Amino acid sequence: MNVHDHPEYDLFQRDAQLVATCRRAIVAWIACGEEIVAPDGVVWTPQRAHDFVREMGSLFRRYNFVLWRTFSYCRRCQGGCCVVGASQVTYFDALALALLEQPFPALAPRAAAGDCIYLGEKGCRWPAQWRPVKCASFYCLGSGDWELDATDARYELITRALQEVVREHLPSYLRRYKRDANDPLDTFLTDPIGFAETLGAALIEIFVAPFSASYDIGVSLPGAPKLGSIGADVRSPTQEALAFIAAAVETVWRTPSRDTTTSDEQFLADLECLEWIVMERPPDAGRELQVMLGRYEGREEAAVKGDSRALLYRQMAEILERLLEY
Repeated sequence: MNVHDHPEYDLFQRDAQLVATCRRAIVAWIACGEEIVAPDGVVWTPQRAHDFVREMGSLFRRYNFVLWRTFSYCRRCQGGCCVVGASQVTYFDALALALLEQPFPALAPRAAAGDCIYLGEKGCRWPAQWRPVKCASFYCLGSGDWELDATDARYELITRALQEVVREHLPSYLRRYKRDANDPLDTFLTDPIGFAETLGAALIEIFVAPFSASYDIGVSLPGAPKLGSIGADVRSPTQEALAFIAAAVETVWRTPSRDTTTSDEQFLADLECLEWIVMERPPDAGRELQVMLGRYEGREEAAVKGDSRALLYRQMAEILERLLEY
């Protein structure tokens, strides 16, 4: 199909604009050379940020080498998980691309409607030096539908193998979060989406938010979650939302709904939108949350009796309400 008709064409345009904004900010920072101090005392310079991104890239290359070497279905897959709705370009991804002086993928003339818009004939069109965090950290169990099932014996094998990589190669600026956390980063590897979200929250706090405070790239992050508090008894609405999204996605894929009044496709789309809002905090977040709340407020009463979606709809409404008050 013509790429301009692709369902992710608008997303591609938004990503391109984000990368351009972040690239201008990084160029200005390099020209100025000032130090940026993060709330936890980390002092960033352009060179330190560049080296940090290179370390993150090295971590993910080692991470994916484990997948390709140990789980042969991964290297044979050729992008089966690269589907519409799977990718997410964050502020950190855009900043990383700029720091590494790598180009944003050019728009292909044609694209398959069901494929990620960044997938080409030769695979991912993002530069090898940096792939979006969510994509770089994803894995499946090779079932063909990429449904995660914690009862599968391969789950423990793949988690243990990836934990060894993360524990050994986690960049030094993230090690203190690992040391101080109630739930260290590697414990989230049982769910690759949860791992990406947790890592993303840490990257926002230690670099993205402090950088945006000096070079405005449109990030508004009051009360950004600390990785060390994830898993504690008291969690912020942001942390609750990320945990709910991971659990809800797994439930939807594992348990087909009998409720025909709200499609699973719509629910999954809303979960993806909610994840984007939580991670990126766009200026119109309140309006987007209010629109979604209108779809789920009171919806549990209309759900089919006994359907697990009733509980999810109620939880979704509660999460949205708390985020609007946050």
